[in-house]
Amino acid sequence: MTGIPSHAIRKWQERYRILKPLQAPNGYWRYTNEDYFVLKSIQQRLADHQRLQEIMNMGREKLLEDNVSDLSENQIEFLNLVQSHSYSHIEKQFNKRATGTFSSWVNRVIRPSVILVGKAWETGILSVPEEHGYSKWLQSYLFQKVQVFPAASKAGWLCVSFPGDGHELSSLMHYSILRSRGIPAWFCGMLPREILTREVQTGKYRGVAISVVLDQTKPKLDSVQRAVEQASPGIQVRFGGYAIKVA
Repeated sequence: MTGIPSHAIRKWQERYRILKPLQAPNGYWRYTNEDYFVLKSIQQRLADHQRLQEIMNMGREKLLEDNVSDLSENQIEFLNLVQSHSYSHIEKQFNKRATGTFSSWVNRVIRPSVILVGKAWETGILSVPEEHGYSKWLQSYLFQKVQVFPAASKAGWLCVSFPGDGHELSSLMHYSILRSRGIPAWFCGMLPREILTREVQTGKYRGVAISVVLDQTKPKLDSVQRAVEQASPGIQVRFGGYAIKVA
């Protein structure tokens, strides 16, 4: 999670006793959230060209005062659950916070977790299998949640990801919110452009909601919108997602 080589962490622990890991029955060392903050402080001070011995002489409590990490303790605990594939614990947390409307719960609880896991993968805190494992579990979890809402029975919205963008959770969250509001919707994840245009030609949909997670140029967005509108004249096309909000 810190990017510090494991052999360096072990050496610091043996020589300076600056960390306080707990040894599990299987022999593995389990580091605490405080250990994470200590390591981030050491890492930052080394990057500022401070000598290792000087840093260690400061002591654990002083290093904890640096607060150099951009992750909160709750976020670290959540990422620890993702790393250990403790999805049952994550489900309990999500269910416990399922207050208010379904859409507010998705925006307040589910969406931030998706963004956090995505950023953790980008920065190397989570591996590809860990990030993908969480994404697949969350897909199953959300599909189960929306089953309490009426299924689509008439023309509605087709929820997809931008062609070529494999990040499907954003479109799935939008689909879930539409279902919770009684708006007919179907979820297809990512469809290649030619298959998307062929699908809307069936006339089953009054609109297409396209989620954009990876940065796309305006000409590419306009090109996809024109292709969909030409395939089904009068259809509505709406773009949303993380990249659109950032832009």
